[in-house]
Amino acid sequence: MPSIGKRYHCTHHGCGKIFQRPNHLKIHLRAHSGERPFECDNCDKAFSCASQLATHKISHSSEKSYECEICDKAFKSVGTLARHKKTHSSERPYECDNCDKAFARSMSLTVHKRMHSGERAFICDICDNAFTCANYLYVHKRKHSSEKPLKPLICDNCDKTFSCASELASHKRSHTGNKPYTCQTCDTGFSQSGTLTRHMEKHKRDAQRQLQLAPLRDDQCLETHHTVQSWEAC
Repeated sequence: MPSIGKRYHCTHHGCGKIFQRPNHLKIHLRAHSGERPFECDNCDKAFSCASQLATHKISHSSEKSYECEICDKAFKSVGTLARHKKTHSSERPYECDNCDKAFARSMSLTVHKRMHSGERAFICDICDNAFTCANYLYVHKRKHSSEKPLKPLICDNCDKTFSCASELASHKRSHTGNKPYTCQTCDTGFSQSGTLTRHMEKHKRDAQRQLQLAPLRDDQCLETHHTVQSWEAC
């Protein structure tokens, strides 16, 4: 594990995160590999570090010691209470600089930005499929292993089953017609971020093709050049 002084760098392609302690880097690398060695003995969930497991085990307890002073709901951990309290606020301080979306949590913004960049830093070492976050990789790798599958999530419209909540939510949009991902160029809506990304690539190719056409007036050339630049920034 390479280090500079007391700084430990992740060498995984496209990551580059830096840590002050080697054990923090070791835990971080499990996000790329999908390794989760700390297993809960009450359910089939597993975690990349012991502290996450300890926090999770609280969910199996019936005790709810942390109360929301706004609505009187009670929670089992201070972290769950903190996330809940954000639902009472409209504040979304983490803004995307590529679109007009904003988020209450910095991690949500980080994952969202990968939709614009196409970054998929979490790669399966068995089949080379790549994912935008560690949890998607973890769910995927269970399909390759003999581990007990995750409890299926069932669509109440058609009885299809899914292994994670995000897949179910994406599928449900096919029933509701909800299309939350909108192209900034033509205002076409899509139900999945991946479909929007592929659509945006088409606009980029069309803009590059226009740039190759001749002759163009100076104002047309300038407008097309700016369009290409904006797509390359996505």
